[in-house]
Amino acid sequence: MIRGTTTRNRRDSQGTGTTRRALLATGGALAMGSMAGCVGRIASAATNTIATPAIHYGGGAGTVALSYDDPSNRALEADPSTVISLVGSVDGSVGPVSGSVDLEGWFTNSSTKAQDYNSVRSNKRRSEYQPEPGDPVVDVLERERSLLETVGSCLEALEDRDRAAATRALETMARTIDEIQELIESCPGDVCKTVREHADTRHLGTRRAQTALEDGNWDEATEEVEAVKDVVEGDIVLLEATLEPAADELAPVDAAVYEYLAGDPTVGERFVFSLPAASVPGGGPALADSLTPGRVLSGLADDGRSCAQDDNTLYCWGNNERAALSSVIDPDGNAERGVRATTTRDGVCVTGVPADADGASSVLAVSQERASSAHFQARSKRRNTLEEWGSETDSGGIRVTSTFVCPVAATPPGCSAPIPALLWFTRLTRGDQCLYAGGWLIDDGALYADSCTLLVADGLPEVLDVTSADADRRNAISGRLERELSAQGSMVYDGAAGSDLLRHCPDVFRSGEGLEEITTLAAASISKRSARTGRNPQTGKEIQIAAGVDDGTDGEIRCVCTHLRGPVLHLEDDSCSADGRLDRCERTLHGLESA
Repeated sequence: MIRGTTTRNRRDSQGTGTTRRALLATGGALAMGSMAGCVGRIASAATNTIATPAIHYGGGAGTVALSYDDPSNRALEADPSTVISLVGSVDGSVGPVSGSVDLEGWFTNSSTKAQDYNSVRSNKRRSEYQPEPGDPVVDVLERERSLLETVGSCLEALEDRDRAAATRALETMARTIDEIQELIESCPGDVCKTVREHADTRHLGTRRAQTALEDGNWDEATEEVEAVKDVVEGDIVLLEATLEPAADELAPVDAAVYEYLAGDPTVGERFVFSLPAASVPGGGPALADSLTPGRVLSGLADDGRSCAQDDNTLYCWGNNERAALSSVIDPDGNAERGVRATTTRDGVCVTGVPADADGASSVLAVSQERASSAHFQARSKRRNTLEEWGSETDSGGIRVTSTFVCPVAATPPGCSAPIPALLWFTRLTRGDQCLYAGGWLIDDGALYADSCTLLVADGLPEVLDVTSADADRRNAISGRLERELSAQGSMVYDGAAGSDLLRHCPDVFRSGEGLEEITTLAAASISKRSARTGRNPQTGKEIQIAAGVDDGTDGEIRCVCTHLRGPVLHLEDDSCSADGRLDRCERTLHGLESA
């Protein structure tokens, strides 16, 4: 069987008559299962049995932050990686000799934290919008409610044939409509524009009712006032929807999430797990093929308990007691959101959008097709079809699959409720090893008004072979990177959607059509309500509300942005070998992250 464990001293193979990169002859039994369950037993043999650790390059966040034009913008650096050694055993035989051979892998992950995440966002959270004093929408809504009360009094007077009371009510209605017209001039947003257009209709209806009343035509006066009432009720529903934008556009977010984000929260995480490209000689199945994108997603969501459930577990990225990721991942916990991308020849950008938005997908497979006129492509996938990685692109001898991106929920340590997030991962094959690199980042558009999360890439991931000696040399890594964005590594930009943000984006998105495209994509992350049926709170009457109602503000968009395909450092020497110590390996890898 193959089982993942955490160990401080990794043992050598014994009693097999084979080397560490052993070849098991056919006739042995290799129990292979997915990270979330069994895929059956394969009577076969395994080729390469050892992998070396890999990590994401941390980048130079400190120097980038100093160049920001706006001091409120910041660069979030990842913490040093946690290193987990995975040791499994394969039972088999070579001729008359039988025994056990180690199958070794590694898992590294680092967390990104941010202080006072809520405080740097000037906009209000979606699930609990509180209008500021003097907000023109509030003042207009107050007058509209007052107008509705007066309309009700007028209808009662008309029904009672009380000419004096009806006349006074109509005069009050006219004055209130004048006040609304004055207030609406200083109220921005589409909803105020709609209410402004309705003001003339209400004024005209009120004058007609007054004329009808003077002529003694009670029924005509009543009809005109009823028509004014319908318009006022519709405006009230629109205005109330503006002040509570989360009521029908997003699932409620637990208040504990915002409380957690107000402290020193984990807002993202990156990981790389490396495995030997073990395969069955004679054309049999390869471990890399059995570990499909769907199983990777399920395994990242696993809390470690399945490792102890049976003997057919492939790798449980933990130690049978806990998952390797510091956060608990729920692949179905952010169902109200989808993902959408904009692609060009020289860059791609992905963001989270409402699940019912145009172009939204539950999963995107982002690839780089060198022969295509559209250099980058983003294909929509369904969760139940992630059974293969698809075509690979060769980059200097490294085979790169599509990068899979999807909305999930992540519950970091210390947070009692899940946070909406975007998760991504890809497979990199180097010789006889496979590296599965990815991460997750908070989905700001699901939590805040005027806020979004952008995942960008300008090429294939740069994978550098490194040694322990590189950890002690200044610029040993940054000096070898070929692209500008690669030097920023796994840092996360947190700031306004302006010039500082563009420094973290591919060059193609910094001007012209590319800038227009990424601006449109960022705006799409901010939920716009679809057309729906509303209900007047005073009368209970159903009213149709048009699509596209916003919150009546022109607030600046704030973004978190990171690289979808950041550099990966793959250790080539034996500083993390079986006879070494894990703490020494950790020191080496931490040095490489910042070299």
